[in-house]
Amino acid sequence: GPIKVIVVDAERVPRMISAVRPDGVLYEALWVLVRRSGRPTALLKLPFMDGHLTAEHLAEHLDQAKEGSPEGTTEVLGPSSPVISVIVPTTLKRLDDLFLTLHSLESLDYPSYEVLLVDNRVEDHSDAPAWLERFPGVQLLTERRPGISAARNRGLAAASGELIAFTDDDVTVDPGWLGAIAQRFAANPNEACVTGFVLPRELETQAQVRLEQYYGGFGPRLLQPVSHRLKERPRGILPRPALIVEMDAAGNSLCTFSLYAAGALGMGANMAFRAAAVREVGGFDETLGVGMPSRGGEDLSMFVQLAWRGHSLGFEPAALVHHTHRRDDHSLRSQLEGYGKGFTAMLIALAAQEPRHLGAMLATVPRATRSLGASYWRKLKSSVPDGELEDESGIAGLARLELWGMACGPRAYWRSRRLAKGHRS
Repeated sequence: GPIKVIVVDAERVPRMISAVRPDGVLYEALWVLVRRSGRPTALLKLPFMDGHLTAEHLAEHLDQAKEGSPEGTTEVLGPSSPVISVIVPTTLKRLDDLFLTLHSLESLDYPSYEVLLVDNRVEDHSDAPAWLERFPGVQLLTERRPGISAARNRGLAAASGELIAFTDDDVTVDPGWLGAIAQRFAANPNEACVTGFVLPRELETQAQVRLEQYYGGFGPRLLQPVSHRLKERPRGILPRPALIVEMDAAGNSLCTFSLYAAGALGMGANMAFRAAAVREVGGFDETLGVGMPSRGGEDLSMFVQLAWRGHSLGFEPAALVHHTHRRDDHSLRSQLEGYGKGFTAMLIALAAQEPRHLGAMLATVPRATRSLGASYWRKLKSSVPDGELEDESGIAGLARLELWGMACGPRAYWRSRRLAKGHRS
């Protein structure tokens, strides 16, 4: 059933939260992202009682979530704050969502930023929607080469900011989004990239809820600021695995994971970079991403390349955006297949660009087999109630589809490579 998703600042708790949707149907549950002084401290999943939730009932849960609130960045930003260029690629197909994206960007609480909207329609050369005139601060750019990477690189070439932030045309950003990103960069000069918290904007349909069930969250759902850095690899004849160390603000190691499990570092809907670092890499790999046969992996490839070159990457939960998940089963299934293709296409692309990645990947195989194997085994064995037919968009069906996408990823990469080469010639 539908789930209501809201953000509540502990300093301004509403007197009552209603379970009634605009159409009169009741939400089955409530997700509350709790913030204190603008910083997320808890993600609560609560039932409604008698069609509402009172401030007293919510306060009980807020008190339980109060302890352990993470310490945040304390850098104060003023008129000299760095200019941030916000780049939004679009094919102008989700116009209602795009309108909400631009409206949220217009409401950002940050002193100096520009918004670059990149029209990535390859064949449709019709005029952009007239309502874009309502956003005079938006610069409209055009990139006719296919793929989100080409669109992002077009925006990168035109950007004037010291920092570059990327989001998508199905996202709304929190007013404090850029402020949190700038504070994180100011407090951590060794970090070349900052990603942030992605919360669903709505969970109205079964497909939207199913995505959350499948992944356990869209991007990292950490409530603690952390840094990621490539673990030093000892020299030797045998290939060594490439591992990322996750550290807290005090530099304590929290965990390690494979460099190629880059989804744990963040996602393209909420990522920002120092302009010099992303340009040093050469921008995004144009053989990867939505709009190309590879269907994805361009954001993960960028994270891997930066970490491989010795840069630190930060995760800042206060940098909050809201993502509109796919609303129907067909779109959800297409998305999962695309994620599978994008993942293995990314691995092939990295090895093609830098052969040393191949050795690190092979050394990571035993670890990846254990972790991925266990994860997919659980999903594939996901059961349905007795007497019911398995839903092809259920957890097991989605897992099979993602695995099929992984099997098709290498071929999709070579198709993307030929396509990208043809557009460059």
